[in-house]
Order: sequence, then structure tokens, then C-alpha cells
Amino acid sequence: MKKYLYASLFSLLFGVTANAKSYYVSNLGNDNNDGLTPSTAWKTLAKVSSYTLLLAGDSLLFNRGEVFYGQLVMNRSGVSGNPITFGAYGSGANPVITGLTTVNNWTNLGNNIWESTDPISTLKSCNMVVVNGVNVTMGRYPNTGYLTYQSFTSTTITSTAANSSVTNWTGAVAAIRKNNWIIDRDTITAHAGNVLTHTVHSIYNGLANFGFFIQNDPRTLDTANEWYYNSTTKKIQIYSLPAPTNVQVATVDSLVRMNNKSDLTFRDISFIGSNTATISINFSKHPKILNCNLDFAGVNAITTRGGGSDSTKIVNCVINHTNNNAIDLGGASPNCLISNVIIKNTGMMPGMGIGSGGTYTAIQNNSDNGIIENCVVDSTGYIGIGFYGNNTIVRNNLVSNFCLTKFDGAAIYTFVSIGGTPYSGEKVLNNIVLGGTTTTIGTTQTVPLMHGIYMDEGTGNVEISGNTIAGCQYSGLYIHNAHDLNIHHNTCYNNGLYQTLFGSFASGGPIRNVTMKNNIFVARAATQYAATFQSVGNDLGSFGLIDSNYYARPIDDNIDIYVTINNNSTIFNYTLNQWQAFAGFDAHSHYAPKIIASLNDLRFEYNATGVIKSVGLDATYIDMKNVSYNGGLNLSPFSSAVLIKNGLANNKLPTADAGIDKKISLPVNNVSLVGSGSDIDGTIATYRWTKISGPASYTITDPDSAATTVTALTQGVYLFELKVTDNNAGMTKDTMQVSVNAPPIVSAGPNKTIRLPVNQVTLNGTASDPEGTTLTYSWSKVGSTPAGGAITTPAAASTQVTGLNT
Repeated sequence: MKKYLYASLFSLLFGVTANAKSYYVSNLGNDNNDGLTPSTAWKTLAKVSSYTLLLAGDSLLFNRGEVFYGQLVMNRSGVSGNPITFGAYGSGANPVITGLTTVNNWTNLGNNIWESTDPISTLKSCNMVVVNGVNVTMGRYPNTGYLTYQSFTSTTITSTAANSSVTNWTGAVAAIRKNNWIIDRDTITAHAGNVLTHTVHSIYNGLANFGFFIQNDPRTLDTANEWYYNSTTKKIQIYSLPAPTNVQVATVDSLVRMNNKSDLTFRDISFIGSNTATISINFSKHPKILNCNLDFAGVNAITTRGGGSDSTKIVNCVINHTNNNAIDLGGASPNCLISNVIIKNTGMMPGMGIGSGGTYTAIQNNSDNGIIENCVVDSTGYIGIGFYGNNTIVRNNLVSNFCLTKFDGAAIYTFVSIGGTPYSGEKVLNNIVLGGTTTTIGTTQTVPLMHGIYMDEGTGNVEISGNTIAGCQYSGLYIHNAHDLNIHHNTCYNNGLYQTLFGSFASGGPIRNVTMKNNIFVARAATQYAATFQSVGNDLGSFGLIDSNYYARPIDDNIDIYVTINNNSTIFNYTLNQWQAFAGFDAHSHYAPKIIASLNDLRFEYNATGVIKSVGLDATYIDMKNVSYNGGLNLSPFSSAVLIKNGLANNKLPTADAGIDKKISLPVNNVSLVGSGSDIDGTIATYRWTKISGPASYTITDPDSAATTVTALTQGVYLFELKVTDNNAGMTKDTMQVSVNAPPIVSAGPNKTIRLPVNQVTLNGTASDPEGTTLTYSWSKVGSTPAGGAITTPAAASTQVTGLNT
């Protein structure tokens, strides 16, 4: 007798393509299984890496809440629009792929130094050690600061602080500060007297009276958790008063290695603890890293430095504790998208990053047509975002606390080598830069050279617009031997010496063809300048077109602009009027609208989010354009305001909350909007919902209520605005986004026929979602007859049905 079973598969989010397979990996699995269901899962990364039958559209899923040790080696490719996906299944925290090994057995060497009883690795180096969840540095001498070297050659440094008769450092590594932005790691090959001979790591020579320290030697161990790795015995030594506990060492070079592959997607996975590159991508196309966490990278977290990669996408990821560069996209890596990525603690330990240039950097992109957007970059050893390629866009990012290990860098930086061809089509738009505190230790520099946005030598063809730069220790916007720039509608506030600095010096070519209009430069302190213009010659009038700007120092508006010409032989401290007469620039520019007696009358507000921010004010304020704000103001996304107190407030603006962003998938075409408003000195008079952007089809049921429903939605992204007005006509806005995704493509699989006494069958459903989000499944039986038919795992793509009847 024949039996036909019909089932319905409902997918709400991302699944797999039709006719594709899902493979499962679990700590409870077995590598001898087929891997095709959670109950027949594989167990190890070695099995995954050795499996050569993955096809385009297949998924390989790791069980959430579990940890997998080792390396994923990519041996198959997807195709464009139909990738092979490595993701997660089940519930709980993201699955973890790790290269960390816990060291449990120790031998006491005396003097609080312990050595691993057994080799801990097969690797020739060790770059990442984690103790009690904290990234710790290798031992160094001295423990803080630098020794000074008095002279140098390309292969030696001479220092009265390092005498071979006291300690011979042959075989150790010298971390040498060769200039403000280079800390090279050079092995000491000989030490005689005060002369240390070292290997050559980079093209840079040292500078007299700069600093160095010694590392990678067991004799440096004298502080808790300092460590040394013996590359011959493969053992680690660590300084610890009791026996060491909770010591983890990265014993896998790369957690993901991708060579000459295409269309591979990694999503919803945590990658923790690599010795070199956490994800290494070489000569590959269309890799995607989505919704992943990367922590404790010994060198770089994500890199294409070995061979380039086309159309790399890194979206909605968190990267933390990287010793060198968090994202390092080398040459031949065009069309990258780095979006909504949070990057923290990059290159924070001197001597643990790689030497030479382009290091200790959060995002380094060396290719064309890149987009870096909506990222948060915090606590970086050198440059926050470095971009070097045609048609690259850097927009809507928040960068703070940079140049913490090296300096003479910036939050956002680019340059062209002397004699090189300038890039074209670069844009730096609507970023928020908040400085931090750098240090000049180990150098002879007395002024910390920290810049906000830095257009270095040879740079050309860049638009710099809508950015906010505040609190940098040296300058906000630095134009150094650059040309063909369009600088407009930026705000620079309270930067250490100069809000904007133009430096045209002997090397790299003069500043030419710069248009700078409609910018706001506000010096907070009397020791700061609103703008500075410097030239090796007397050619400031040839810089370009500079006009319609605001130069303000409200606490002391007598001297706003600092000018030097003829290689600093002639120096001027100018008022705006004097500057206009001298250079012929800024005919339509302005002073501060009001002079103040107290810095407490200055206020700086910024909005580093994608929605309107309402700011309540304790008084009436005016901005630099003399626009008045009574009790509050609304800041557009990625914008700022510098305000001067101008009287008591008459009305405090209400607050508006449009509610959380929402996502739906067709055929569902309606959504509830739940907004609210409040007013601390009155009542809410009206609410008003409007559509700001999105598809044409929609209907707001009740646009004048705080909570309403929107119907007739079609595929696309809608932006809705809630306007709240109080009883004194004070108005505030807020927005929320509704994403309407395409309907998923669902297949319950082919009909099946069984013959009793066989009374069970396997259902293999598939689903795909064009929006690429996460998947849920629900099998159900249609109709009440015939009786029987128990679905074993209704929430899985593949399941068994038992107890079938005729």
C-alpha cells in the first residue's frame, strides 16, 4: 500500500539554496557520521577541512554554545550568488573556533619563573598569550619606557645603557623606535660593548637619542605574567608568584586559511586566539565575514596581505585585542565593503605589533573602490583608518583614542609616496573623530603629533566633507604637501594647537588647488589657533580658494590664525581681518558670533549615530553661525554643533522616540510603529508620522498617534520619522527603519512513497532567503487524517517522521 506525506516548511529568515545540503558539526558528533543532520553531526575541524564534496549553496553549521579547536582550511568554492556558508545552528552563544591551548603543567625554574613542562606548540613563534582572559605582553627590559641610543647605522645602535660586559643581549630582540611612527623588531645578532648589531627589518634608520627596549629573552622576566617563548624547545616561560593558572597560548597560526577560493561566507561564528592571522584570505574572490566576533589575534585579525582578494565584505563584526592590524587589506583587494564593524584595542602593546610602516592600525585598505562605513574604532596604537586607493569612500565612522602607541598619525589617514601618482575619487564624509592622549616617550619630540584627518604627502583628488574633529592633541585637519582637495562643511573644535593646519614644505610638492569653504574652526582655549598656514616659501596665495569659513576663538578673538612663510623665518599672528589682507583669502569668512569670559559658556555636542539625536540645553545658545537654540536642538546623523551660551532657556524641547528598527519578510506586509514623547517642562501637544524614504507603496493608518500601523508595504527599506511637538511649539524628531525582505524560497523536498511495514521517512527541506539572514524551520502535518505521523525534530531543516499509517 502506498503512503504520501505532505509537509509545510516555513522559513522566516536565511536558509540554504534549493538542492543544497547542510552539514552539522558538534562536540557530541563523530567524524564517521554523514554530517547531514544534527543527530549525525561531525565532530572536528579536521573533518571539515578534509571534506572535498561541498558544493555551491551548501552550508556547514557549528553547534551554538560549543568550542572547536584548530584550523579551517578552505578546499572548495561557491559561485557568485550561491556561496558555501559556514555558520551556526541550534540556540545559545555563537559557536567558537579557537586556536588557544591551555597550559596546565608547569616546572618551577626558580625566581618566580615557570616553564611549561611540555612543548606547547609546533610553531616557530608565539604572538598571543592570554592570562585570565587578558592579552599579556612578552617580557621586556626595561619594564616601562625606553633605553636611549645615542647613534646608529643601518645595522647597529650604540647605547650607553646597554653594555655587553653587564648583560650580553645577543639573540634577544631589540624593539627600536626609529622615528615617531616606526617601532621595528630587530634580532640582536651581536653585542660588543655598547654596540648592538641587529637584523634589518625595514627601510628606516634610527634617529639619535630615540629609544629601544629588549624583549624575547628569558632574562627580561621579572613582572607578573611576562612571558618568553623558546622557538627551539617550543616551551613557554612565564613570571608568576604562585604557579601559573588560566594561561592560554595561541598554537594555531590561522583559524581560517583561504587560498584561491571564491564565494565563501562566514557568519555567526566567534574566532578566538590566532598566532598570526585569524582569517587569512589570499587570491580569493567574494569572501564574506558577517556577524562574527574575532578576538585575540597575535598579528592581524583579517588580512589579504598574502595575495589580495576581490570584493571582500566584512559586515556587523566585532574585532578586539589585535596585536598589529585588525583589518589589513593589502594590494589587489578591490571593491571591499567594511560596514558596521566595531574594532577595539588594536596595536596597544609596543613591540608586539609588526615593524615598518602601515602597522598598529585598526583598518588598512590598500586597494581601489573600497567603502568603509558606520564603523566604531576605539583604542588604536597608530592609525584608525588608513585608505590608499582610487574611489575609496570613508564615511559615517566614529574614531576615537588613536596614536596611543606610536604618533604622527591620525584617525583617518592617506598618503602617496613621493613621486607616486595621486589616487582619484577618494571621499572622507561625515565621520566623527574624537582624539585621545598619545605619548612622545622614546623620542626627542616634545609635542605629541596627533592629527584628526591627515592628508599626507602627495595626496590629491579627495573630497573632505561633513566631518567633525575634536580633542586631537596637535591638529584637527592636517593638509601636508597635498593638492586638489575639496574641503567643505567640516567642524574642528578644541584640537590641541591647530583646528586646521596647512603645511607646504620642501619634500612632496607644494599645496595647490585646494578649495576650502563653509567650514567651522573653533579654538576653545586661548593657546589654540583656529587655523594655521605654513610654507617653505612665500606662496600661500597659490594654495587655492579659501573662503566662507568660520574662524572662532570665543575666549580670545584677537589672534585666530597663525602664519609662517619662508621656512619659518617669518611668523605672523593674525586676526581674521589681517589674514584677509595678507593672503587675499576668506573675504566672506567670519569671527565668533560672541566673545565669552568663561569656557563654561562653550558647549560641544555630536551625534555619531544614524538617527536624529535630540539634545536638551540648560540655556539659550547660539552656534557659530549665530543661529539660536532655546532649550534644545536636534542633531542630524553624524553631525555636531559648537554652541555659545547666550541667555536663559525659555522652553526645553521635548524628547521623541520612534521605537526600534524592525524587519519583516513578505508576504507579511504590515508593521506596528510604537513611538513615544515626553516633555520635562510641559506636555506633548501633537505627534506626526511621515515616511522619509523607501518604496512608494505604504499606508500609515493613523499618522497623528504615537502608536500606529503601516500597511501595504513592499520589498525594500523604509525610513519613518516621528515628529513630537510640545505645548510651547518646541519640536523634536526621531526616525526608525523598517526593512521589508523578499519572501523566502521554500522547498519541502520531493514527495515520497513508502510501503508498510516501513512506517517512517526522512524529510529534507531547504530554504533560501535573498536577504541573507538567519533561518528557523517549522514542519507540520497538513490535515488530521490519516492518523499517526510524529515529526521528530520539527524545528530542523531535515527530520524524520515516524508512526505513519495508511
